[in-house]
Amino acid sequence: MAATHSPVEPSEIRTRLDTYFEALLAAYEEATRRSPAHSYTRALAERRLVVRTVGKALQEVFTPSLTHLPTLSTCLPGGLEVLAWDEAATGVPLPAPPWPPPPEGTATSAPRLTLPAGGEDYRIQLAEQEAFFIMYSLNKRQAVIWTREAASLPTYVHSAPFPALIRWWSQQNALLMLHAGCVGIGSGAALLVGKSGSGKSTTALHCALSGFHYLSDDLCLVRTQPHPHAYCLFNSGKLLPHTLSQFPQLTSLAVDPQPGSEGKPVIFMHQHFPDKVAGEMPLKAVIAPRVAGTPETRSSVISPAEALRALAPSTLLPRSHPEHASFHDMARLVRHLPVIASNSAPAWRRSPPSSASS
Repeated sequence: MAATHSPVEPSEIRTRLDTYFEALLAAYEEATRRSPAHSYTRALAERRLVVRTVGKALQEVFTPSLTHLPTLSTCLPGGLEVLAWDEAATGVPLPAPPWPPPPEGTATSAPRLTLPAGGEDYRIQLAEQEAFFIMYSLNKRQAVIWTREAASLPTYVHSAPFPALIRWWSQQNALLMLHAGCVGIGSGAALLVGKSGSGKSTTALHCALSGFHYLSDDLCLVRTQPHPHAYCLFNSGKLLPHTLSQFPQLTSLAVDPQPGSEGKPVIFMHQHFPDKVAGEMPLKAVIAPRVAGTPETRSSVISPAEALRALAPSTLLPRSHPEHASFHDMARLVRHLPVIASNSAPAWRRSPPSSASS
């Protein structure tokens, strides 16, 4: 079912996927009978998020990056329920899927399977190397997650437990999940855009330690209508070890429970700096940070097209189901906000970019 063409009729594909999703729900229920379940209910982008985990190790992976999320008595429609279990804690395996496994030696860390005609109501992520599986029902707005051993999940899963799922869900709610940092001051925030390695995380964490509000260093949830607005998705911050050493305040707070390919220890900002984490803020600007050899920060206005080139590729390319609407929403966003390039000194000599307050 990873192929885009299939001899199986779409109606049969749909039936098989419906049946398999029910099998996953039954496996989750069996897991709850074998090990205590933990339920965590919060609000994300003003919609109800319910995360139910079976297995203490899995709870400890999923919860720290979400502790900043508020509780709301009234939420907008279109919430999300996540049901997750740890096979190591429960003995409940993943039900055999109705598609052949990928050829031996082709496993990647997080492929999103492209379903054939008839599979439009579902999204699937299979990370074989981490033994981590997600199936999402768009109609039910419900996801089931299985992992073989939560205690072995790499650090980057701790920092952002299920970004692919949030991306699928956000598309249903007129939200964008952007590959961007976000910091704010006063009554407004700025997106930090650029390719990996451009300085988003370094800038975001430096700003947080300099008195700014922190919303993101890497993944940010954004509403574009009626006015641009940013939501803190995961409260984690990540830095490579050689960069982390330049932040004495953070060095002792960073954890790396299972070093993975990303190689970045994580700091859970809400755990250590709860007053610095903002759950949401109106967006007032877009900043493209660029680490340069200058002794001080210098800012200049750039075109919306330059900002879109910095934002769109890293946001859209990892997707198996890129949406045209997402690109148009990003284009609208950079057209309606001031766009600024910030050429900065290395982190240990940098002053916070004053344009973030505009």
